[in-house]
Amino acid sequence: MKRYNSNPLAANPTRSIWAGLLVAQAVATLQVRQSNLALHAKMEAVRQAGFLSVPNLSFLPSLKALTSAFWGGLFFTFSIGAALTLGTMTAAWLLPSASSRSPFQRYLPIFLWALLLIWINLSGFDLYVNLYFVLIPPVVFLCNHRRIETERQWRSMVVHALPVIFLALMWFTQFDRHLFVDIRDRLLLSNPIGQRINYFYYHYTLYAAEVFKSASQKLIKTSFIDISPESFQHQILEHILSRFDWLPVEPGVPVESGVPVDLIIRQNQQKLELIGAGRVVSTTTIGEMRRKPEIILQQFAQKTDRYDHFRRMTFYGLLYGFPILLYIGAHGVFRRLWGLLPNVHRSVGLASASCLLLGVVIWVFFQQGRVAASENIAEALSSGRWQAQVAALRRCREEGIDVLRMAVYPTLKKSVHIPVRYWLVDALAASRLPQVGDELTDFLDDPSLNVSSRACAVLGQRGDPKVIEKLLHLLNESKEWYLQLYSYNALKALGWNQTISE
Repeated sequence: MKRYNSNPLAANPTRSIWAGLLVAQAVATLQVRQSNLALHAKMEAVRQAGFLSVPNLSFLPSLKALTSAFWGGLFFTFSIGAALTLGTMTAAWLLPSASSRSPFQRYLPIFLWALLLIWINLSGFDLYVNLYFVLIPPVVFLCNHRRIETERQWRSMVVHALPVIFLALMWFTQFDRHLFVDIRDRLLLSNPIGQRINYFYYHYTLYAAEVFKSASQKLIKTSFIDISPESFQHQILEHILSRFDWLPVEPGVPVESGVPVDLIIRQNQQKLELIGAGRVVSTTTIGEMRRKPEIILQQFAQKTDRYDHFRRMTFYGLLYGFPILLYIGAHGVFRRLWGLLPNVHRSVGLASASCLLLGVVIWVFFQQGRVAASENIAEALSSGRWQAQVAALRRCREEGIDVLRMAVYPTLKKSVHIPVRYWLVDALAASRLPQVGDELTDFLDDPSLNVSSRACAVLGQRGDPKVIEKLLHLLNESKEWYLQLYSYNALKALGWNQTISE
């Protein structure tokens, strides 16, 4: 005899997914908005202190826009939100029915939930991080309070799970250190829709990334030297902190003004106290700061990092939760389409078969783009197939072949295919011709964010200080935060450091 739970939501797991993702999006929007406002205050302080800010002046207003917080929050919705939602649904399905549970089984989910909360707070407490873990699991669990398992339900689970397992195994055969770059080149940059998705990702992800970066991962940090500006210690610390991008925001912007400061250095007799998050994190001396500043600042950043565990879970959520979420979304679409046809009584099985077929088609398309580098590089570069050109350009980079000397270079430079231009820029790093600097600076104006940012990175690798002015201009004038970040890193690689005179 089949008994059913009276909960009307039990029959529709789609509602559980929507509930979890909506809660995640609400928390993520608030979290990213708070981070954006804090970053805006920091960059204004940096500018008032006489330094260059990243993002630059033209981009700063976007940090106050609610739309930036919303779109940036999608990163957490489809990573940590997807992981918690799907994980809770799986746990709910694996539990026996309420009437047949032992006391241990009834309290096991609460025990595991408590352990997860403790684990996520081991590296430090953050309100918004805890909100994901406090709100999403209970909401999804209540919405997914299912009917008692029946033979038909278990068959349905198998029908759902087998295509996912099969597709995961297929894609696992492609896993190597180039997988994500290959997915970008072949599945995204190879078509207009994918290019829009790619741009959306690079344009908005930095808002989310700024939320949970450790201090050492952030491009610019703020500091406050609570020592008399006339003392020699103050001057030494100001120079050291500026060199490592812990930019002092005093005296023009005192710490009491409410500007978020990442590091405060205070003198206590012969010691220097390094203060972060309202507590003394470590102590040192002015001599140690002069001898090993990078190590001391790195250790300070590690000790004040509250997001280590959160970053890990977010990464795995993006790696596993997001693809499964895509599969569930596609399954729902196919199921509705098959349900529109007359005399179709197995829409679930047909939807699973359709998802499997779609996954195989995408895999085959991806495989066709995987072209082995030809032995004849010149012939491959002159071919009409952009995949062969990319393979040859990657080989040029690996073997140090100067592509700028080849007759086909002007044609490659004007290619309409973004991956070709991207790998052409990467290959130019091997060139030793004097005009290579000018060629690379031409690519700084490329319409593709991937190509222009790669040009910045290669210019930084080449170590030619002549391009510093061009990179500074780009840093100040670019409308893209991502490109500003790469131009700043290139400047640092060339030995440039911030000074108040900048």
